[in-house]
This record gives sequence, C-alpha cells and structure tokens, in this order.
Amino acid sequence: MPPTRLLLIVIIPLMVLLAAVATIPVFVGGGDNADTPAAHELKYAARTDPVVVALPPTHPADRHKVAEKLDEYITQLPTLGGVIARPDQLPDDQKTRLASVVESLFGKPAAPTVAGIDPATADRFALRPQDLASVVNHYRQSCSNCHGSTGNGRGVSGLYSFPHPRDFRSGKFKLATGAGVGTGRPRFADVMTAIKLGVPGTTMQATGLPDAQVRRLAGYTVFLSIRGEVEVELIKALADPDEAPSDIEAEAKKRLAAVLKKWTDADAEVPLTHAVQPRPEAVTPEYAESVRRGQKLFTSAQGACTSCHTNYGRTPTYRYDVWGVPNEVRNLTDKERHWARTPEDFVRQLKYGIAAAGMPAAPAGLNDQDLADLVHFVRELPFAERLPDDVRREVYPK
Repeated sequence: MPPTRLLLIVIIPLMVLLAAVATIPVFVGGGDNADTPAAHELKYAARTDPVVVALPPTHPADRHKVAEKLDEYITQLPTLGGVIARPDQLPDDQKTRLASVVESLFGKPAAPTVAGIDPATADRFALRPQDLASVVNHYRQSCSNCHGSTGNGRGVSGLYSFPHPRDFRSGKFKLATGAGVGTGRPRFADVMTAIKLGVPGTTMQATGLPDAQVRRLAGYTVFLSIRGEVEVELIKALADPDEAPSDIEAEAKKRLAAVLKKWTDADAEVPLTHAVQPRPEAVTPEYAESVRRGQKLFTSAQGACTSCHTNYGRTPTYRYDVWGVPNEVRNLTDKERHWARTPEDFVRQLKYGIAAAGMPAAPAGLNDQDLADLVHFVRELPFAERLPDDVRREVYPK
C-alpha cells in the first residue's frame, strides 16, 4: 500500500473522531451556543449514577483503579457492606416525574433558577437568576470538563484525575471553615477560595479571575450542589419503598427548603477559642518545646493520629470519602498542603476533622494548648531543619 494512502487511512478517521468529540454537547439536547434559540431547549441530565447511602464498615486497602470505572466501583460497594441507591433502576414513571419536578425547581442551563428562594438568600449566595445565567457559559467552557455539566465530577478529564474532581451533588466539600465544618458543609467564602486559589496537589488550579467573576462561579457551584442534593434526597426516598413519597413535588419543595437552610446555617463563622501564634521565622525554645509536645501527642493513644497517618503519613493508607471513593490519607511530611493555608485552617482541621475525607474530629479530651501543640508539630513536620533534634531523629531516622 502506498505510504500516502496509508497516511490518509489513519488521519481521516482520526479527524472525524476529533470533530465528533468537539461537537459533543456539554448539556443534554445539543451542542448549540447558549445564545442560539436551540440552546434554550437544553436540559440538565438526570442522575443515573449510583448514590452512596452508607459506606462500607471497613477501610479500602488501596485506591484501586477507578479511572473510567468510577460508577462501576461504587456499584460494587454493597458487596463490601455499603449501601447504595440506583436511580437507573427506579420505575420509568418515577424517573420521568422526578426529572420533571427537578427541572421545575431549578430550570434549564439557559435559565437556571432556584424556585421559591428568598431574595436575601439569593443575594448571599449569588443565586439570583441573572447571576446564574451570566456564568453558565464560563462554567461550561472552563469547569465542566472536570466537574461535569451537573457538577457530578465526571467530566471527560475528571475520570482520569486522582483525587477525583469534586462531585458537588452531596453538598459536602473538603474545605469548610464555618458552622458546617463538622459535616463538610462549606461557607460561601470557602467555595470562592477554592475557585480563586485552587487546590495544591490536584488538577484544580488557581483561576486568577476577578472577585466578581469568582463570586458568580461560586454561586453556580452552590446552585449545582443544591440542585444535586435535592435530587439525591429524592432518589434515596424513592428507592426505599417505606420512604417513597406519594407527592414528589411537595417532597421536593420540602427538601429544597431544608437544603437551603443547611447552606445558610453553615455560612455562619465559627470563632476559634484561641489563636495559634504565627509561624516564627526562627525557632524559639518555647516554640520548639510546643513542637516537641505536639509530636508526643501525635504519636500517643490520646492523639490517635497514627491510626491513620502511619509513619507520619508516609505509609500509603486509604479511607472512603463521602463519595464512596478511596481517599489517600495525607503524607504529613510532604510540604504540599491541600487545604491548610493559615494557622486557623490547621486548627479547624485538627479540631473538627475533614468530614468529607473521612478524617475524624480530634478527641474530645484535647484542650486548646494540646491543639496548638499539634498544629505547631504538623506545621513543621515537613521541615526537618526546624524540628528539635530529638524529634527530628525520630521522624527522620537515618
């Protein structure tokens, strides 16, 4: 076969495939630009992937290979003692009614809305219809490739990332600093922080966008989360014959009101009972002693840190996150931090845990000084030269 003909046989199908991929619609209904008339007929896809109701009682042994097989992996959780709900197995009439009710509450991509929301809450979370509509195209072009058009974390690129992009639909996030920190419900400012600054060590990069645009994107993220959580709660109810509501629309409105309240309640600030001192440029004797106490507490039964962070996190260990995916316990000797950017962040994470990642809150018996000591130790753990000699020898044995 002549080389030219062989080249054409290879290139032409590839060009056709690339063209097809380029025209795949982000939303159900077509690939039209949002400004065209046909775009107004686009719909958010109904959820078909399994919903995690309860996690298995045992921890995963490893992260497994869940790329491209995330839904298949979650579907197997019941064999390990977990519980899931299968929206794809609901009766057709329930699926049709559910999709209709969710659309009536949240609209379509061309006109997203939150039905019945009061103006103050809409302003607080950038959920006014004009705010949401103004940022749909930006989200579709810049965010949905990882996070998916419905915020499901299953974008084309997302399935190949580890950790997986955030699935917004549970209402749970790993970065939470307010009244919802114990449950993983973030403040609106937390969502803005993640969008603006990114998440170190993941594919989520800093955007560099102006604050006004970050705020609108955060609002759309919250919108997708609220929409997804209401849908999830309805799926759980419909999947349980004892809980299935006779009036799905009335139940959906009740669930929506409850989800909105969770967001407003979590948005309140939680003042810390004490301030952790800024990281000193030079280690003082007093600071070194605090680091030393923190290391002893970290490795003690009282601190209970090494049950997960074995060998200070250097031994690969996994825990299920709330999305049913193996979450790698952090190697605390690594200088790259996912979430802790300030001393206050460290305190919150140690005191309240990171609920979405399966990290428990600190034992109730720890006092403020204990927490400060732990913060100082964990903060200095990646920097061997700043550890007291005896601590350094134990953490970094030759």
